[in-house]
Amino acid sequence: MIPLITSAQVEAFASMVTALAASFAAWQGIASLKKWRHEQLGTRKIVVAEEALILSFEIENAFRVIRSPMSYPFIPLTHVSPSAIQW
Repeated sequence: MIPLITSAQVEAFASMVTALAASFAAWQGIASLKKWRHEQLGTRKIVVAEEALILSFEIENAFRVIRSPMSYPFIPLTHVSPSAIQW
């Protein structure tokens, strides 16, 4: 004999399936949020690293300009008054 399924059992099963679906959706949402936060953190680290790299190249360039003897413009002494030269 086949047992009969009552409407109360169907409603209970439907409620259980709905609860499971809601739990899965909540779990999926939390997992997606964690993944998004991880990606944002990685993106921020990349941006900071790029800024640090740019600054290091600018500093290196500044030192090259400072250390280069050809970086200073040549001013002939004929254009400078003798009183302006400090010995």
